[in-house]
Amino acid sequence: RIAKDEDAYLENLSRKALQKATLYSANRKIILDVKRIFGYHISLQRRLIKKALFGLDIGENAVTFEVIDRLQNCLNQTQAHVELSGDVSALRTQGLFILSRPCPPFNVPIHLSGKTSFPIQNAQIIAKQYASTQAPLIIPGDAYTVLFDAEQMPKSLHIRQMRSGDRFCPFGIDGTQKVSKLLRNLKIPRNLRGEIPVLVGDNQILWVLGLRRSTFAPVTSKTKQILQLIFEGGWQRMITHPEMR
Repeated sequence: RIAKDEDAYLENLSRKALQKATLYSANRKIILDVKRIFGYHISLQRRLIKKALFGLDIGENAVTFEVIDRLQNCLNQTQAHVELSGDVSALRTQGLFILSRPCPPFNVPIHLSGKTSFPIQNAQIIAKQYASTQAPLIIPGDAYTVLFDAEQMPKSLHIRQMRSGDRFCPFGIDGTQKVSKLLRNLKIPRNLRGEIPVLVGDNQILWVLGLRRSTFAPVTSKTKQILQLIFEGGWQRMITHPEMR
């Protein structure tokens, strides 16, 4: 009875510890704050890691002592990457501990008014349109909110994950740039890059969500109608603005 009560107590502690350490959680990705994890006893750290793996829908039989030990060793390094059996990987980088499974392909049409959800990133896009005389204010450098000249925009927009070889014309830069180079420059961890969402219209990348918009359809003095797109959710801000964690 005593052992059972102690186990229940530790299980409750580990659940609360995981909640506090979790910066982002979706069905195939969990991002943890390393500093918070290290604030707990080693036995609680192990239980926390185990619970995080279960959050990725990994079968209980696959979460062995050896797996937890490998992840603990990865966590204890400043920069490390571990591939586990199946499709699970772990990355320790930039004060983060990222447990992930590959993101399946997605392609989501965007509504030009209202909300569009894409659960794979636990995120959504909110679209609003304004007359140019009612243009909303946005914070310079805020890559989570973008304004386009609505009359220049393609009639059909969709969000997909970035692909190898993708290029776009970043705002403020002459010529084109590979999206992969942008991600490297912004120090986006490699096991997050495969699910970066991009806004596409007429086979052009118009916006790397949460990171950089393109030069396409800028708002100018001749603009009559503005399309505002707001990206909510995702993990991009915690990577590019670590002070906001």
